[in-house]
Amino acid sequence: MKNPKTLVDCCIITLTAFLAVPIIGIPFGRDGILAFTSFSLFIIFPILCLGCGIVCGRKNGLQLYYPVMVGFLFLPSIFLFYSIGFWPFIVVYILVAFIGVAIGHFVQKNTSGRHSNGRLR
Repeated sequence: MKNPKTLVDCCIITLTAFLAVPIIGIPFGRDGILAFTSFSLFIIFPILCLGCGIVCGRKNGLQLYYPVMVGFLFLPSIFLFYSIGFWPFIVVYILVAFIGVAIGHFVQKNTSGRHSNGRLR
């Protein structure tokens, strides 16, 4: 791994989002929390996993550390805020994070031989 600090930073951001976003949804009331939960599970968390995966893949190459960590980091929020029936989201977020890592690796691989202005070295 070339840059473990990036992995740690992305894991902290991911864990914070997995734990903070459901807490933010509590004031919306009973009907609002259902809509906010659906929005966070289907929109916010996949975009977050994809974005952090791209950053990790760009800095560290094609590695599986971040996608595996996403699965472990989502587990506490299942037991704290959701029910055990939400476990398939772990698989979805792992796959989305792996796609992000693969995209980041592809970007890093194709731009590694270029200067910051875009010219080849």
